[in-house]
Amino acid sequence: MSNYTALTAVTVIAALASRTAAADPTPPVAVAHVLIIRLAPEGEEPAADARLAVQEDYVATQRHIIQSQLIAERAFHSTRLQNVPAVGVDTAAIRKALKVEPAANGLKHSLTITATGVKPEVGVVILEAVLDGYQDFLQQTFKLPERGQRFRGGYAVAVLAKPAPVRK
Repeated sequence: MSNYTALTAVTVIAALASRTAAADPTPPVAVAHVLIIRLAPEGEEPAADARLAVQEDYVATQRHIIQSQLIAERAFHSTRLQNVPAVGVDTAAIRKALKVEPAANGLKHSLTITATGVKPEVGVVILEAVLDGYQDFLQQTFKLPERGQRFRGGYAVAVLAKPAPVRK
């Protein structure tokens, strides 16, 4: 493949992507950016050998967890959503409104989470409830060990940009 062919292919793909994004009938109304952090078990170096390299793509797994029914249920039952009058949001609506994309602002191991199809202020509350539910899930799933027990690893999330309305 020549450099010209590769450049043409990239140009066509970029043009199609911009057309698809422009044609999206439901643009995001709220956005948040998070960094997913893998906490290695005691004595393990991340990707120390080829067998552990598969674990380095943990962001894709965490992306699916954020979009899961479990996290939507946690968000639905949060006090944040219960304080929003007449929202009409249920777990299906939360999952439908939620979009999670890799590489927030090009940062490795990060995600951009957006809400669509709702009012901007509702989208912000949905994202806050989803992030709260996800953080609770991580804390319950990957508890720190008791004294004398070995740490088995886990994940943490750092919110890089709090949920906010999308500026047009």
